[in-house]
Amino acid sequence: MNQEGKVKVGKIMDAHGIRGEIGVVVFSGDVSWIDDAEVLYIPRKNVFEEHKIKKIRAHKKGFICHLEDFVDRNKAEEYKGREVWVDENLFISENGESLYLSEILHFEVIDSQLGSLGKIDAFSSNGIQDLLVITQGEKEIEIPFVKEFVLEIDFENKKMKMELPEGLLQINEGDNSDDPEQRQGSNDEE
Repeated sequence: MNQEGKVKVGKIMDAHGIRGEIGVVVFSGDVSWIDDAEVLYIPRKNVFEEHKIKKIRAHKKGFICHLEDFVDRNKAEEYKGREVWVDENLFISENGESLYLSEILHFEVIDSQLGSLGKIDAFSSNGIQDLLVITQGEKEIEIPFVKEFVLEIDFENKKMKMELPEGLLQINEGDNSDDPEQRQGSNDEE
């Protein structure tokens, strides 16, 4: 399935009403882009079905949408639980606007002290701020995406230069004091 040019935004939670409307939950909760959306892409059997939007409005943590080819509740119910994708061009910020996270997906993150940390594979949240998720071999690291850490974003070369506080990357490594080998090693030195 060719995902190029598309961004997964949420999933269909349920049919809404009797006319074929669907209720979609948006993972990020941000629906500021819906007025510009013309088409929803819904995967089915490794192919994206393209559904033209007839009517769309914000609702709770997502939106309610009537698609042109959804004529009744039965059709809408067939799609319950399916992913919803949209054109990635809906998520390009203008100068002075906040950045959409999808604009920096797969950018290389370079720390001013440590050098390259890897590429942004995904995003997460700690409830306070967005987190950049970078895979390094077998482990994932999460870096808070806050403007105080960002030195420069180079869109042309897909690189983000950051200055991370000392020790930030070690936070997720945890404390090994409960590890019996760690305790045994420290007892041997006594």
